[in-house]
Amino acid sequence: MHNEARDFVLGWVEENVHPTGYAPAGNVREAKRLALACRAAAAELGIERAAIDAEFKSLVNYIANAIEAANDARDMRLAARDD
Repeated sequence: MHNEARDFVLGWVEENVHPTGYAPAGNVREAKRLALACRAAAAELGIERAAIDAEFKSLVNYIANAIEAANDARDMRLAARDD
């Protein structure tokens, strides 16, 4: 079941986390909103919160890092276009 939860979250993040701009340090409001949406989507498929929590110590932190990575990737693409 944990692999199912991990695979679901990884796929959900890939589809739903996009560059949103850099938030001030410590501001995880967007990550919290997305984590809530991710958990709701998982629940609709019968994936329990406990299974997600077993795979991801903090879903909010995981998503916050994914947002930052998406922002970084966008910035790198934009910089490469300017060269």
